[in-house]
Amino acid sequence: MHLCVVVSSIGKTERLVNLLDSLLYQTDRDFTVGICDQSNNASVRVLAKEYQQRLKIFTTTSARGLSAGRNSVIRAAPSEASHFIFPNDTSAFPTTLIAGLRRKHFDADVVVLSYLDNDAPRYRFNDGIYNLDVKNVWRVIEPAMVLSRNAVEVAGGFDELLGTGCPSPWQSGEGTDLLLKLVDKELSVHWDNELKVVGVSESYGLDRKKYLVKLRGYGRGYGRIHSKWSYSLLRRVRICVAPWIRCLMRNSSIGVAEAAAVSLGRFEGLIGRTVGR
Repeated sequence: MHLCVVVSSIGKTERLVNLLDSLLYQTDRDFTVGICDQSNNASVRVLAKEYQQRLKIFTTTSARGLSAGRNSVIRAAPSEASHFIFPNDTSAFPTTLIAGLRRKHFDADVVVLSYLDNDAPRYRFNDGIYNLDVKNVWRVIEPAMVLSRNAVEVAGGFDELLGTGCPSPWQSGEGTDLLLKLVDKELSVHWDNELKVVGVSESYGLDRKKYLVKLRGYGRGYGRIHSKWSYSLLRRVRICVAPWIRCLMRNSSIGVAEAAAVSLGRFEGLIGRTVGR
């Protein structure tokens, strides 16, 4: 396994430094870093040059959008890259992550890792080797997902009309969409809670107004995937109602405004258009 760490950046170099520093301290240094620079300045390229003496690192450019950036890095990755991992620029890797991947999952097509949000796993799943299906793909979060080159080619890469920053209202769902393309493809899928990627909360760095906009955009992508992949009517109703149920639960972490943003966004994704615009 030769891993390519795929990063897309809009120029927030203070975030990238933490990720790149965590890569410097990996106990296994046999990997490559690819950064797609979608900023309007040279700050990302300057930062990359600062690390080139210590990391195998290259940069690309692309149109805006997380999916476009990831595809750009995948296309430019060296031929020796057999697997890809997709951290956010706010992610960090524990020092033994890459060593653990190479030791335990060198032959996997898909590896699902644990993603820590405020020191707790964002999603939980059973360890083992078992297939993807239309339910468990929702337990996978892109920054904690590893794909073989074969899996990427089978899926055709990320849909550039899905995901953060893309030129559509559907601001999430690109990873789930890609994984759904791999269901029933007889690939080797490993699920591993022991290996972890450290992340941040969804509200990180955002004021309340921007956070609500983000929740609605993410909700749109979530709903869009349910529509695109023909999930049942019952499930579609459930995903729109679920935020309100969560809001009403004791000690809920979301309020009325958050529930409304998520629920409305999911509804918009299901019907394929935005409301009130």
